[in-house]
Amino acid sequence: MNFLKNLRTNWKYVLIVVGILAAVVGGILWSSTRQEFPLTEFPGGSDRFRNLTIQFVRAVAENYFDGQPTQYPEELEIRGNWELYITIYHQGDIKGEGEWEGKDEVLSLVLEEATRNALEERGQNLDKEDIKEIRFLVSFSDQSFSFIEYNGEGKELIENLVIIRSLDKELILQKIKQGKEFLLRAVHEDEHGFYKKYDTLNDDFGNRLHTVYS
Repeated sequence: MNFLKNLRTNWKYVLIVVGILAAVVGGILWSSTRQEFPLTEFPGGSDRFRNLTIQFVRAVAENYFDGQPTQYPEELEIRGNWELYITIYHQGDIKGEGEWEGKDEVLSLVLEEATRNALEERGQNLDKEDIKEIRFLVSFSDQSFSFIEYNGEGKELIENLVIIRSLDKELILQKIKQGKEFLLRAVHEDEHGFYKKYDTLNDDFGNRLHTVYS
């Protein structure tokens, strides 16, 4: 009886040890196979990251025309699997598009390649003198995350709209004033109602009434 009791006790410890080893090995395998995607390295809503990325892309473009190498910021030495698109805008028109994919690659290198590809595909009427008027759109297509350059900063885009992450009294009053001015422009002089005749399908202001506000 003591032999059987000891055997059951020993098997219990063996099973516990095996379970612990399996958990440790599984954790190691998961860590070795997981993708080092950037959202674990930097937050998507980080102003610092977006601004630094835009500044680096612009530096690549400036050095491209000058034939100079670009210094890589340490904060963009993030290794992962990347799929990037760079779009160049000039006076509202797309002047160049470039992409680059990197597996287990440093982000700054992928950004540089995508930017250079966009510049090489640019229109013939875009040169060094236009750099100051250019805007860059950076898209991480694998994460549906993008931001566009504005006044030297990267502004996050969602469905082509810039996201405002903070509100203050001045901004709220400004929006109220703009809305008031819009309604005053749309008021009917005789009926004193509000309307608009904008044709969204044809992107034109015609004579047909499309929207009645009151």
